[in-house]
Amino acid sequence: MVDFIKNRLQVFVSSTFTDLRQERQAAVEAILSAGHIPAGMELFAAGDESQMEAIKQWIDESDVFLLILGGRYGSIDLKSGKSYIHLEYEHALSKGKPLFACVIADAALQNASTKYDSSENAKQLDEFRNFVKSKLVEFWEDPKDIKIAIHKKLGELARRKDLVGWVRANQEAALSDELARQNRKNVELRMQLAAYTAKLTISAKVEGEPPSQFIQLVAADGKIKLHRVDYMTTEESTMAYDDVSVEEGAIKYPVNRDLLVKVWNTHRPNRNAYDHSGPAKIGLTVSAKSKSYHLILPVQMSQMYKNTAQGTTVYIQVTGSKMFFDL
Repeated sequence: MVDFIKNRLQVFVSSTFTDLRQERQAAVEAILSAGHIPAGMELFAAGDESQMEAIKQWIDESDVFLLILGGRYGSIDLKSGKSYIHLEYEHALSKGKPLFACVIADAALQNASTKYDSSENAKQLDEFRNFVKSKLVEFWEDPKDIKIAIHKKLGELARRKDLVGWVRANQEAALSDELARQNRKNVELRMQLAAYTAKLTISAKVEGEPPSQFIQLVAADGKIKLHRVDYMTTEESTMAYDDVSVEEGAIKYPVNRDLLVKVWNTHRPNRNAYDHSGPAKIGLTVSAKSKSYHLILPVQMSQMYKNTAQGTTVYIQVTGSKMFFDL
């Protein structure tokens, strides 16, 4: 009775033909009774290179490769000097196909030397036989042994999740939806991973004129959050700081004039002795992509005079910009 399993494996059957008709038929019956699908190219005449390419395609599209090896090496491919079953076996190996072989036992060869004539290409057959026996094999003396071996091995292979096989029509829609869902999920995860692993670039620049200057922060990929601004000397000693909480794709933080004055009035290296102008630094504590960064923006402070209706007003002007790469 056929076991109608959910996923049916396509099994490519490779063997010499005229001497193994019964054995091949036994293999086909065993594959069908196990609920799987046999495939083979025995109807093609040996010696046609284009037909060999067709055979390779059938092997590629099959889930499992089965070799039945009797007492004949088989027809020789003139180009390679190997038999066609030898070439088929090597191709399946090169493609990583799950494979197993049913190899005729020595006793069967001796008892039926007429049917399983091994005299033709005996050396090549012996070498090929030893090569096959170094892999996974079952030995047979009559067709029933082949059936038993096939049922046993296909039962093991059918439990492998990586072998999809043929799917019933009523399963296909559900499987297609699940594959599409998994594919969308994988794309989302890859995008998230790329976003978190990509190097971050942040630009910081003082814009505008006093008394309305601001520091513009821009992250090349996504949002950035500003947590604190430190007003510092060139030695990075904090004279005053401002706790903030701003999160945008591009942040405009207004320069705090009162805190800037504290740095202006602090005796610091390179400060102009007459008007206190000179270099300073602004520290920016930010976070992006779940990571925190402390950025140091070098700035230059100078006096700026503006004429108004009330007279001339003196402001502290700050200039500076920097790109922070590969954070």
